[in-house]
Amino acid sequence: MIKNPEKPGILIYSKTILRFLRFHLWFITFLLILPDLFAARTDVIVLANGDKITGEIKTMDLGTLTYKTDDMGTIQVDWSKVRSVHSVNTFEIKLTSGIIYYASPDTSSTPGKVAIVTQFAPDYVAIEVNLYEIVSIIRIKNIIWSRFSGKYSMGMGLKKADNTSTFNFNASTSYRSKKVMSQLSLTSNRSRVQEGNINSNQNLNFYLYRQFKTDWYTGGSVSFQQNTELGLDLRALLAAEVGTFLIKSNLQELMVGGGLQGTKEYTNDGEINNYIEGKLNLNYKIFKFQHPKIDVTSGLFAFPGLSNWGRIRTEINVEASLELFKDFFLGLNAYHNFDNRPSIGASKSDWGFNTTLGYSF
Repeated sequence: MIKNPEKPGILIYSKTILRFLRFHLWFITFLLILPDLFAARTDVIVLANGDKITGEIKTMDLGTLTYKTDDMGTIQVDWSKVRSVHSVNTFEIKLTSGIIYYASPDTSSTPGKVAIVTQFAPDYVAIEVNLYEIVSIIRIKNIIWSRFSGKYSMGMGLKKADNTSTFNFNASTSYRSKKVMSQLSLTSNRSRVQEGNINSNQNLNFYLYRQFKTDWYTGGSVSFQQNTELGLDLRALLAAEVGTFLIKSNLQELMVGGGLQGTKEYTNDGEINNYIEGKLNLNYKIFKFQHPKIDVTSGLFAFPGLSNWGRIRTEINVEASLELFKDFFLGLNAYHNFDNRPSIGASKSDWGFNTTLGYSF
């Protein structure tokens, strides 16, 4: 429990949520006012049932084609239901192999395939690929904004500490480009217990990775954590790692990685310690982005002590969401944290789960 309001962890925590909310409110407003009123809609898709739709291809990602039409507005089409696609506009087209083309998609005489056109005139140059090989399509003029995604939720749940109910808040904004992926996220679980004290399990993280054509990546992260159940007022971490995508498709992703991190800990008994730890992580995500959208993400992390040999920390996080209506979802998340050498008098483990309502873009 927190006894001294002047400790570093509390100072960092007091204004974090409000600042994070203000940043995301500004960011979302900025995205919504971007002009997109006069785009020419001459792209053509043909569905498996033979229907032909003329409009504008916005993006295709996670198995969903976002398509803007004059009569029906913006619609989302299951990529597996598309027979052919044609456009003279230039797109960033990424394949399951990791190869990226800056080209135009065109119909092919071979069923189930699309021609990636690198030159229309004077000579027609195209490469035929299977439709299922295409992981993403992003129109060049939309590349910057379509690379951003966000997810925000809040709700109630149950926490191990005294079996009390908690308030939960989650916010994350991600950016993905051809070579770079990054994410800024905040997770907060807070509960009021006896004598008006607050139990907290909160994390603020920033990740930045560089991807390679072989589906390997390297990068680092900066994180701040607090967990009063484990006797931790503040933990600051600076990590570097390398990893790879073992699976990357329109239905699922599996990523593994490992590295080193420096850790500075402020415990609730007044101690300040510096450590070097290993970092091992396994992340799995499965999704269906046709209504109702379903998204299940899980992460397993292990931090073996190197400068404090024999200490081991683990973190397990699972999050599932089901779309209620467009962009709004019902979610369930759970976590379990373990430390075999916590501060004196603190518990070795902490767990909790929450139901949430949220918004994503």
